[in-house]
Amino acid sequence: AAGVASAAATLAQRRIDVTALMMGWPAPLRQFCRLVLANIGTLVFVLVIAVFHTAMLEITWPSRSYLLGVAARLAIAWFVIVLLAGLIRNQFVYRMVAIFAWTIAALSILGLLQPTMAALDSVAVVLGGLRISPLLVIKTAVLLMLALWAASAAGDFLDKRVRSTAELTPSIQVLIGKVTRLLLITFAILITLSTVGIDLSALAFFSGAIGVGIGFGLQKIVSNLV
Repeated sequence: AAGVASAAATLAQRRIDVTALMMGWPAPLRQFCRLVLANIGTLVFVLVIAVFHTAMLEITWPSRSYLLGVAARLAIAWFVIVLLAGLIRNQFVYRMVAIFAWTIAALSILGLLQPTMAALDSVAVVLGGLRISPLLVIKTAVLLMLALWAASAAGDFLDKRVRSTAELTPSIQVLIGKVTRLLLITFAILITLSTVGIDLSALAFFSGAIGVGIGFGLQKIVSNLV
């Protein structure tokens, strides 16, 4: 199945001129078609495995084709996740989200998700009133990465809107853009910490120190702009 899928993907990528085929199409549709073509081998692999699995179910015991069913579900999960995560333009964030989501899907398909989460949560240290475990660190890192990406995308969009406003002076445009981006990033961090169950009161000391540092930094920025 892997050999057939690899040959089909190579043939399709050589024969199909993506640029000429999608000339004039909307940008999201072009991105989706590129992702489908880039992962056409996975789709062919799923189809071949599905045929083998169906044939084996008809002629022998279901247990003898169990691994084929697992392989098909893993390949389908990867194909769907890659298409959905492909909407993220940042390549680093896209790869991290795709790998993390597929890992979760693979553990779930194999029935190992709950034992893995329990094992990661069983090892923890307590700092003050905060319990830190590998599971909490992984969840926080992934959610924080997604939240910061969303905040950055929203900040870029709002910054373009502000810069297109002719009534504002360039210095005020820069100030509004920076303050808006800072507020969005702060909001994303607070939402992430609240989502993973971290008590924000346990971080009062650190947030106070960070607030003082940001205050001194913004004081210099605002004075320069004014």
